Amino acid sequence: MSETDSTNSSTDCTDENPLLSKAQFHEVLASKQAQGTEDYLDRDAEECASKAGLILVKDQDWLLLCDLDTPEQEDQFYRATESDFAHVVEGLKVTRSKSGKKHAYVRLFERQPLGVRLALQAQLGSDPVRGKLDLLRILNELDTEKNCLFETAEEHEKLSKFLALGFWRDWTTE
Repeated sequence: MSETDSTNSSTDCTDENPLLSKAQFHEVLASKQAQGTEDYLDRDAEECASKAGLILVKDQDWLLLCDLDTPEQEDQFYRATESDFAHVVEGLKVTRSKSGKKHAYVRLFERQPLGVRLALQAQLGSDPVRGKLDLLRILNELDTEKNCLFETAEEHEKLSKFLALGFWRDWTTE
């Protein structure tokens, strides 16, 4: 990046300047909040779920949360979990989202940091826009829920047994 790029005072992302500095990002965010514009980067996930009548499924270090919006993403998910990434998958559960698309939950063999989980989700075909927003939340150190999904009560009930098992290495055999 040239020096002129780093001192650009524009607060808009453009093709020529696709990234904002941290200060520019917070300036844009404050401006949107002042205008009352809902911002998906700085949203309260619990409040959003509650308003929509949905249940928030929070991030876990042993769980991937994939949002599969298209048939192509779904195909990529199944191909990857059955081949390239089969060795990291301990178990999986698929639910139907409120909009009729699919959410896939993958229990991992090993606990992983958030960045690794986001990269794995991307490789498994999860919604790229959702992934980009999660990365921006991390890069801009926003204190918001990262990497979560919303479920209907019916789908959450189906998912709850899968989630209740937790991380497989925490299971006891007493």
